Amino acid sequence: MKSMLKNKTIIQFQMYGIGELILERPSHQLNFAFNILKRFKSKFPEITVTCQEPILVKEEKEYLQSKNVKIIKTSKFSSKHFLNASKSAAANIISEPAFVCYMIHGTHEMYEEFLEAHWKPELLSRCIIIGNNPKYWTAKNEDVKSPFKITTYAKLCDSKPVKFFDNYLEEVIFYGLHVYSITKENAEIAVNELS
Repeated sequence: MKSMLKNKTIIQFQMYGIGELILERPSHQLNFAFNILKRFKSKFPEITVTCQEPILVKEEKEYLQSKNVKIIKTSKFSSKHFLNASKSAAANIISEPAFVCYMIHGTHEMYEEFLEAHWKPELLSRCIIIGNNPKYWTAKNEDVKSPFKITTYAKLCDSKPVKFFDNYLEEVIFYGLHVYSITKENAEIAVNELS
């Protein structure tokens, strides 16, 4: 992930679709997210954390809030969370603000909607995604003829697989997990290609 950070300052960590925390897969994924956050906070103490998951129950929300995670109540993706954090970062003279989208096992539609909400080169190039291997993003409806943002993005992004020392974690809990980002130049190409 270091190679994708370059001179960026991570100011926000956005978690999407983590699922029911009492289940095995989501609990491992949340634990992994908190381990990543712990490392980021040591380097970027100003980082804020959001979680957008419509099925969380009251106790799960309270637990996340006790960990300083802001619960996003809508299921719509929006760039306003990062843009608001960026305004605070600008006031604190933080250069090159960036954010992490943590969406493990998200659906094709979720990734498409996330990219749609951030479909500007200056936003796309400030996002590091931890999620499904972008080369294997496929729509449920294969008959759709219109070009997908995720297909265009996947062709132009830099992607690295995440390796685990435990085969069970790698093959079951985090199957196909990658970290990826896109340069501003490639983001411009992607946006222009679908204009």
